[in-house]
Amino acid sequence: MPTEMMVEAPSDIASDQREADLSACNLGLRLGLAPASVFALGLIFDWPVFYLAAVFAALFVQAPAPMPALVGLRLLGLSAAMLAVAWLLTAALLPYPIVFLTGIALGLGAALRAAVRGANVLVVVLAMLAALLVPFLGKVSTVLAGLISIWLLINMGLAMLAGWAAFALFPAGQTPGTDTKPDGPGFDPERRLARMCLVSVPFALVFFAIESGAALVLIFVAILATQLAASTAAGPVVAKGMMVANVLGGVAAILIYEALVIAPFLPLAILLVFAACLFFAGQAAAGDPLAGSALTAVLILVGGSLGPISDGAEVKLLARLWQVGLALAYILTAFVLVDRWLPEKKHSLD
Repeated sequence: MPTEMMVEAPSDIASDQREADLSACNLGLRLGLAPASVFALGLIFDWPVFYLAAVFAALFVQAPAPMPALVGLRLLGLSAAMLAVAWLLTAALLPYPIVFLTGIALGLGAALRAAVRGANVLVVVLAMLAALLVPFLGKVSTVLAGLISIWLLINMGLAMLAGWAAFALFPAGQTPGTDTKPDGPGFDPERRLARMCLVSVPFALVFFAIESGAALVLIFVAILATQLAASTAAGPVVAKGMMVANVLGGVAAILIYEALVIAPFLPLAILLVFAACLFFAGQAAAGDPLAGSALTAVLILVGGSLGPISDGAEVKLLARLWQVGLALAYILTAFVLVDRWLPEKKHSLD
């Protein structure tokens, strides 16, 4: 019997390795093809904020398993409620600037609280967009804010469909160690919330008070703050990783635009986005923790700046890169400073 066990053990190990390799390969294919496909459709049909559907799809397919249909419907319902409340409050509070800014701060704090307490990342992203993007657009036009809120829900639904299709084509496998979960967060949630509010709320209030910047910046900051709030690593480590990931994404976006300036051709734009998504997805499947953030940066920067493909597209992109770069530098620098002045407090898991 001991001899048989020794003979079977290498076979079992090889089988586990093959299953892990297949799972990683399928993850890469899901992460590369689902967002790129949605992005391509958005370029073709040009519906509002289509690139957010691609970002949502990227978040969906990184889950260990497809989202159950009932959970997806509940998510859509909760998202609709959050966006509706944000729109109604925006319309009601716009005539009162101080109260309006206070409502934005409270909404942002509520979204961050959900993030540090481990809420679904898509719920948190929608809550952040409801707290920041809807009021920003509401200052331009409440009708526009309502329209974009509806399209955010539509984009979420399209992302769900793309995610389910990706899981059907490239199913998730069982990888070693995924059955065990920690009993709770390795940090003090209330302290983490205070830290994130110190970083994010002042930026949001200044952004709205000076009435400067673009909606793309708020979208970028919302997703970045969600990633920072959910992180379990040390502050400087997270900041450095986020900076590198977003620089990589920005470089990829610039390269895409340089190619489109030379050849302003829609099929080429689609091909380049597919290539970028597949590249970063492959890096993520290989275990690179920065690749997912870099892919998200590419989708937001390219999608948020890509209007009609023309010689002016590069100027538009560079302006967006400058705005997003300043926001990124502020958020990450503030995160490191807060980490020094109000360091993370470990939370016992016992």
